[in-house]
Amino acid sequence: MNGSGNEGAGATAESRRALHALLEALAEVDRDHLGPGRGIVDPAEVASGIRFLLHLLGGGLDLALEADPRRPAFRPTMSAGRRFYGDNPDAIYQSTTIDPSLAYRIRANTQGSVYTSFSVEGGGGLDTRYPPSRVVSSLNDTKLGVGADGSYAIVASISPWPGPEAWLPLAPDACSIVTRHYFEGAEPVDRRLAIPIEIEPIGAIEAATDEGAAPPLARDDAALAQGIRRVENFVRGLSLDYGRNGPAIDFASSEPNRFGPPSGWSGEAGQGPVDQSNLWAPFVLGDGEALVIEGRFPRCRFGNLVVWNRHLQSLGRPGTRASLNRRQTRLEPDGSFRIVVAGEDPGAANWLDTGGERSGIVFVRYLLPEERPEGLEARVVPIDGLQPRRPA
Repeated sequence: MNGSGNEGAGATAESRRALHALLEALAEVDRDHLGPGRGIVDPAEVASGIRFLLHLLGGGLDLALEADPRRPAFRPTMSAGRRFYGDNPDAIYQSTTIDPSLAYRIRANTQGSVYTSFSVEGGGGLDTRYPPSRVVSSLNDTKLGVGADGSYAIVASISPWPGPEAWLPLAPDACSIVTRHYFEGAEPVDRRLAIPIEIEPIGAIEAATDEGAAPPLARDDAALAQGIRRVENFVRGLSLDYGRNGPAIDFASSEPNRFGPPSGWSGEAGQGPVDQSNLWAPFVLGDGEALVIEGRFPRCRFGNLVVWNRHLQSLGRPGTRASLNRRQTRLEPDGSFRIVVAGEDPGAANWLDTGGERSGIVFVRYLLPEERPEGLEARVVPIDGLQPRRPA
């Protein structure tokens, strides 16, 4: 048989056109976002970029391809082998798409986390653009009515909910709900940990069907094409279009190896929970250099530092750490910390491994701070000049 086999009526299938558009988008990301125009030339940097693109594709296929707000399901956004969008080794994130014309009941458990929150995102969505542009509303565990066994229930709806469950307000442009579960253990959280969480539509679905169930899942050409376009929006939104969608990150320092002042979230717009304070510093290191960060954790529910590459993926290698939370950080006698960011073992306490990357980002988060966080001091020093690790 001659030809590609795509000729004839099948060539006009909407799903095939969507697939070809996705393949073209992947090629565009490779060419423009991961190419020489952005300084990605070294084979190791090229490999890092391609790995990032494949992680995005995997996330899009899992989270977007068959997303259906009539059949919502919270799915982990990260895994042990999939990282993007500023992952956190101390947290488990889950998300689901929603339809704001519906109401949803959520039943879940904190599962031992030190902090749990639900955020409604709006102003976008997988069918139009990604990531969404704003946080519509947010609830943390202080408002969830958590029981002694860690269980709680929520109703998400536009109208205030009169029942006993906590109310998570929606808005006409609401498109997704994100959960965040932070753990402050001696080791990074196991990504295989199951967070018990169920979500079901209530109200409109029951009224629209005889049995109270959602209509049959569409698996036709048009439905698949829509799913593929969602995958493309997901990949584009976190690569080619990242920074154009959503608000500016006002706490991000533009000066290498230097932190700006701590910043919080207003709740009017932003990416992340509305009750955290952040610091961000790009790092650039040469051979034999390390970045020494000094400061102290504020009184807060959770605090950690994590190193990312330029694609906002956590770094580190097997046996090393890409992040340090308060429990993992060895403090000085006065309660302050001294953390070393380097691509090789500096022989000092509190090492964050860049995985050999020469540049990237150090990201700091404090959840529910009880006091205004202090700034952090950072300086580049020769690795050979660092003090040896103190005995445990």
